[in-house]
Amino acid sequence: MTGILRKRANLPQCSELMVDVMQQLREADGFIRLNDVHGKTLRSLLNRDWIICSFPRKNPNDKKYKLTNRGQKALEIYEIPPDEYDSRRFDNICCRCGERERGVFKSGNPMPYCKPCFRRMQARRYRLFGYQKKHGVCPRCNERQKHVTKTGRVRSYCVPCRREMDKHSRKQRNNRLVERARNGEVFLCYGCKEKPRQLTKNWLQDYCEDCIKKQKELRKRANKHG
Repeated sequence: MTGILRKRANLPQCSELMVDVMQQLREADGFIRLNDVHGKTLRSLLNRDWIICSFPRKNPNDKKYKLTNRGQKALEIYEIPPDEYDSRRFDNICCRCGERERGVFKSGNPMPYCKPCFRRMQARRYRLFGYQKKHGVCPRCNERQKHVTKTGRVRSYCVPCRREMDKHSRKQRNNRLVERARNGEVFLCYGCKEKPRQLTKNWLQDYCEDCIKKQKELRKRANKHG
């Protein structure tokens, strides 16, 4: 058993010793003792939820281990030979199907695979591992924790940084619209959808001048009755 590390996409590095341990547990198909395995290797597998440990009541030190379903799926990926897994092409053809050309993202950057293969790999990744939850400090401010949604998904930044970035992107988008409106392009009002949206000195409003006046009057009436 060697200590060579393997790396697979979207998975942490795994040593040959970890692969051997998981293969041994798969063959046992149940809880077995692993007295000859180093504790650091077992802790790494336990932290990744690839194996589980049992603690007998009579003798807590007599630990036994078993391979989990997540570990079974990870083992199947790591058992793929490097020659087959790292098959690369440089002719802009998808390396998985070997037939279609690589797709292109909306940003213009090329995809690593063709669109059908890329969608299948994304769906498979979600089935195996769900959302990749990586908690930690916001990489923008290096102070606050990343934002975690109600569904448990971890966003890339904290809430204040996300709001500040959204504000900056809205300004940039508005500046582009203002420039286009000054060049003669017409943007219709979101309310009446007939008149052009009001253009101020530095901002393109969402509504025309008449709709904005109506909204102000409605707010005044609501404040009086409220």
